[in-house]
Amino acid sequence: MPTRKAPGPDGITMPILKMLKEQMANSIALLINRCILDGEFPNGWKEAVVVPIPKKDNSSDPNDYRPISLLPIVSKIAEAYFFTCLYPVINESLSECQFGFRKMRSTTDALFYFEHRVTTGFNECKKGNSASKVGAVFFDVRKAFDTVPHHRLLKRLQDLNLPPNWLNFMSSYLLRFKNRSFKTRVGKATSQEFKITTGVPQGSVLVPLLFLAYVDQIFEVKLSASTRLILYAYDLAYVKPIPSPKE
Repeated sequence: MPTRKAPGPDGITMPILKMLKEQMANSIALLINRCILDGEFPNGWKEAVVVPIPKKDNSSDPNDYRPISLLPIVSKIAEAYFFTCLYPVINESLSECQFGFRKMRSTTDALFYFEHRVTTGFNECKKGNSASKVGAVFFDVRKAFDTVPHHRLLKRLQDLNLPPNWLNFMSSYLLRFKNRSFKTRVGKATSQEFKITTGVPQGSVLVPLLFLAYVDQIFEVKLSASTRLILYAYDLAYVKPIPSPKE
């Protein structure tokens, strides 16, 4: 991790961890493995400090600020390892039409596939001796990461046949025993604590992967054979050829 990473609520910085890595590495590894075996995510790792970063100078509108969640750095090290374990399982279950946050895929791939579907739609219309039209509708979900219901996300993870300890771990990671919480910090002032009851944890390394596991169910919707959905994270394109009689 970059040395400049800001510390979380515990105040432990990246330079401290790097300086003491020889003394602490084994203990951190033991703690991470224990978490997986016991199916528990430490409550102290669920606490975040949210720092608003201004998009505009001296604005009093809350919408002009981008919230940055600062989590304990040790928890980010743990989540990076959890990611390497979960990614192959979740990635294998995702639709080929999902291009977001996946290795060897990009927005360019999504655009090429969109172009391919549009071209294919025109060709299908021509083969049917009808006028060539292709319709496309684009969707963008507002605050998509913040609105994921925890119980439905856990149900999606259960469908992946994860080992019981991993399911218990993900349940603890999201909500069990003590819901996730955050405080907002502006300068030296800190707000009261608020509970997080929906959404994948902001600032977490696992956020994109868990969101993909949840949103992939959109491809289960029954559509006509010629219709295609193209998804980049939560940006959705609906593409369908529309044959019509020639005049």
